[in-house]
Amino acid sequence: MFKNAYTKAKSLSSSAYAKAGVATSLSLMSLGAHAALSAEEQAAADAITLKINDLLAMAWSIVPIVVVGFIGIKLFKKSSNAAT
Repeated sequence: MFKNAYTKAKSLSSSAYAKAGVATSLSLMSLGAHAALSAEEQAAADAITLKINDLLAMAWSIVPIVVVGFIGIKLFKKSSNAAT
């Protein structure tokens, strides 16, 4: 009985889902371990967060252009190969 439980636990520990679950739970537990920031540190963290959000917004304005470009190239290749 215990050997079977040990075998199941051992196979679970090698599973990618189990490893992801452990990593997720450890990261969630560490969220409460952070100390309070001073006003200057909080302002710096807010400025960095704002800058990252601005960069992500700029990237999402470029992504559709790139995707449409790749789709256009693929369709052009397909139609040019079909014409020959």
